[in-house]
Amino acid sequence: MKDVGMPVAAGLLEQFKQPSTAYRSLPFWSWNDRMSADEIKAQIQEMSKQGMGGFFMHSREGLETEYMGEEWMACIQAAVAEAKAAGMKAWLYDEDRFPSGGAGGSVPRLGGDAYRSKALTMEVTAGHKQEVTSGIIAIFAASVEGDVLHHCRQVEQTDPDLLLDGEVWLVLRREISGPCEWFNDESPVDNLNPDAVAAFIEGTHEPYKAVIGDEFGKTVPGIFTDEPSIADFHSVYTRPWLPWTDEFASYFQERRGYELEPLLPYLFFHGEHSAKTRHDYWRTITDRFCAAYSQQLGQWCEDNEIAYTGHYLIEHNLGIGTRVSGAIMPHYRYQQVPGIDLLGEQADEYITVKQCTSVANQYRRPVVLSEMYGCCGWDFTFEGQKWVGDWQFALGVNVRCQHLSLYSLKGCRKRDFPPVFNYNTSWWKYNHVTEDYFARISAVMTEGIAVRDVLVIHPSSTLWTMIGCDPYVYKGWEDPNLLRANRYEEGFDKLIRTMLGFHYDFDFGDETIIEEKGHVTDGSFFVNYAGYRVVVLPRLHTLLGSTMKLLLAFMDAGGTVISVGQGITRIDGELSDEVYTLYSHEGMRIVGNEAELCSMLESVLPRQVSIRRRTSGEAPEFLYYLKEMPDCYALFVVNNDRNAGQEVEIALARVGRLEQWDLLTGETKEMGAEIRKDGMSFIANFGPAGSRLYVIHKDSQPKAALSTFSYAQTHELRLCDAMLGPVSTFSRTMPNALLLDTCSYRLEEDDWSETMFVWEAQKHVRDLLGMRQVHYNGLPQRYKWIDEPHPANETRIALRYSFEVQAVPERDVFLVLEQAEQ
Repeated sequence: MKDVGMPVAAGLLEQFKQPSTAYRSLPFWSWNDRMSADEIKAQIQEMSKQGMGGFFMHSREGLETEYMGEEWMACIQAAVAEAKAAGMKAWLYDEDRFPSGGAGGSVPRLGGDAYRSKALTMEVTAGHKQEVTSGIIAIFAASVEGDVLHHCRQVEQTDPDLLLDGEVWLVLRREISGPCEWFNDESPVDNLNPDAVAAFIEGTHEPYKAVIGDEFGKTVPGIFTDEPSIADFHSVYTRPWLPWTDEFASYFQERRGYELEPLLPYLFFHGEHSAKTRHDYWRTITDRFCAAYSQQLGQWCEDNEIAYTGHYLIEHNLGIGTRVSGAIMPHYRYQQVPGIDLLGEQADEYITVKQCTSVANQYRRPVVLSEMYGCCGWDFTFEGQKWVGDWQFALGVNVRCQHLSLYSLKGCRKRDFPPVFNYNTSWWKYNHVTEDYFARISAVMTEGIAVRDVLVIHPSSTLWTMIGCDPYVYKGWEDPNLLRANRYEEGFDKLIRTMLGFHYDFDFGDETIIEEKGHVTDGSFFVNYAGYRVVVLPRLHTLLGSTMKLLLAFMDAGGTVISVGQGITRIDGELSDEVYTLYSHEGMRIVGNEAELCSMLESVLPRQVSIRRRTSGEAPEFLYYLKEMPDCYALFVVNNDRNAGQEVEIALARVGRLEQWDLLTGETKEMGAEIRKDGMSFIANFGPAGSRLYVIHKDSQPKAALSTFSYAQTHELRLCDAMLGPVSTFSRTMPNALLLDTCSYRLEEDDWSETMFVWEAQKHVRDLLGMRQVHYNGLPQRYKWIDEPHPANETRIALRYSFEVQAVPERDVFLVLEQAEQ
């Protein structure tokens, strides 16, 4: 707290009761129509009224105002001015839709092929002489069997006389991606090229600075980057491919100390050198992507006193995440506000959240943003918001970015991954309830330091050894290498779920970050600012040499390392006998499975928090998040089971006066606890998807209470009984509505068509008139073509809607139309 001399807990309580803008949600406000300054101001006022803290000004499908044009910039200025007047925050978004880097296609056009996405492609050909084409990097004569490479030798040309019996040509090229509608008919951008990223900054960030730079760090806290990658699956190539950029070969040699070119076939085929070559290739891709993109953007933001935030493509999948980013976690080093994208009504992507919140903890980044709720549908409920949000907040997220808050619902815009968090939803007037709820969690759990004393080494380097590309056919997400990685991920995911359910909270340790920021101090294994007492190796195949040295130093200092299995056979991707030194150290503990891992953790490290059932051990459906502040602890506990409540015993390895802080009302009450030799415990009853926030004050003792279960039968709470009772009255808050979503049509005086969905009628009509389609998302942005004249403009169309009613209403009936003024 900023107030000099104010106890942290006292200041914390003030923020809890009335959370400030800093702790409130920041929805993706989708600018998806022809923008109006007056409408922008009106919608900001609605967001403020309903408890939101700000918004991201997000170019989205359907935009009819030219992106980054004069009118666009005027709207940005209007939004910033209105946000300032309302005490809200106006966050920028750095792209025309997503993924970030191309500035709506202007960057690739600006730099030509130098700035367009590139690939290393593979062609396997028969023995006849091939015409030499441009872009060839290397040619090999090789003996292959399926996707196995027995041997290869580099040659200058595809001369049949050079081939031995059974050999084929392997031709590797540098290719430029073809254009794609999604990128406004341009190629994806080359985010491995630092000059292309510099052009992106010059064309996006600098113009924003020119018009609203006075509010940087004030009303405009930061800018969001969305799903940047180095291998976008919108890319267009004719052969199997992997990410590439100009000068990558020399960059590789500089970083790794040897030439990559003679080993290129091993990126596609499996063979003697595949694991090492792939490991070093993806390690170098990671270094290059981080330096060219994230570090450059993060530094610009730091220099201009705003926060770099956003998320990276496919964080949730180890295999595809490697394919599109090299590794995800190293990028978070450069974000002042690390962020993730976790869509859908689910609580399954533990890896996604933990990767981000771990780096945030290690770099002491207090705010972690999550883009959440997209794809949950129009019928998404408040309970769904709470369940999804509680789970993420228990893992370390503390600010919601709701996906989406649509400026307009016209046409196919309403199908843009709902739900919608804006005035145009039926429940909008109650939105402030969830805003206050989550703001209260954030106000408390943003403060202090996370209490986590276990480090799990992230398997990114193991994934590097596994990921290649099928040498014959590009299969995208179905590539056998990625499917193999998915199977590995299943085991890794099971391990981390088991640890969290057994209530040993942890951080991931990324080896790239460990190499840069790892050290052993006072018997603890540190990653930057965060220290750990136990390190877990989760069925890894390889380690960086720098990681192994630190692990040995940690064990020499008395630290404990627990290895699940003895699968590590490589150092820096290469087979090595050095691993025996690791496994034979007296500080090493080797276990065979998740159950043995949990037992071993119990034997070497007391729990910080235990959440036990009445009848059997730890309750795995419960999660917790523990933060320490100078004069108190904050404990957030979540029952992740949506269907059943449960009475549990919560035990802490610390003692203090115990309070429960009500997240819905802002009220507080003191609770009793039983003091034990290793801390204190108390009983709590949670409903389905229930959550509780506790504050433990260090300066005094808890009041006495017996820590015993009630032994009363636990009943499942039924919402209808709890809130309405068996008999209730009701009144409508708005008129009944009948959706008219089918029609027949005719053009001019033609015959009527058959009955079909409205969107199908629109598709047919535009086909008949030779117009660009608009019935789905994914086309070039509308501002690129919407104002161009068309020969069939002004064609008259009639629509006929048919429906049945059993009782004709006695009162007035109203027709609600989109764009009724037309």
